Amino acid sequence: TPGGAGVFLRVRECELLLLAAPARGAKLPAPYLDSYGETDQGLRRGNPLHLCPDRYEAMRMLWLSHGLHERIARALDTNVLVTTTWQNL
Repeated sequence: TPGGAGVFLRVRECELLLLAAPARGAKLPAPYLDSYGETDQGLRRGNPLHLCPDRYEAMRMLWLSHGLHERIARALDTNVLVTTTWQNL
């Protein structure tokens, strides 16, 4: 991708994966909610999920405004103890 950044939907985990070069990333809840307005991380509860237009629009604007690098950096600042080999995902 241009700029070395991308957004990926991990369907089985029901999460978004934000990746940026070199080997930096962050995980966010997917923009899908159940009838109670909650996400289902890991699809454990099994409730039907529906696309939340507000969350989708927020992700879309993050992409269009080239804000992925900043969002990843903010996530890395808050989770200093979590290390992940992003290239293996």
